[in-house]
Amino acid sequence: PAPAARENEAVTSDVPTLVLAGEYDPVTPPAWGKLAAETLGHSYMFQFPGVGHGVMFAGNGRHACAIAIITSFLDDPSRAPDGSCIAGVPQLEFQTQ
Repeated sequence: PAPAARENEAVTSDVPTLVLAGEYDPVTPPAWGKLAAETLGHSYMFQFPGVGHGVMFAGNGRHACAIAIITSFLDDPSRAPDGSCIAGVPQLEFQTQ
């Protein structure tokens, strides 16, 4: 049977929520994370440059930054984690051949 119309409604909650998105995530693109965060009253959204799906497993300094943000959130979900380390994450450089 077709799913109930409720299945298409946005989740709303005030439960602290951490949303991590990779710039190049083809599975759950950043726009979806931003959309989800809009109705989560106590959410923190971080987008990582040059990353696909699985931000916390990314290399090139991205892993350490993601883990720092996750740890900070878990230590105190009532406070926004410091995401300043994202600024130090190296950008991808594409080269033509």
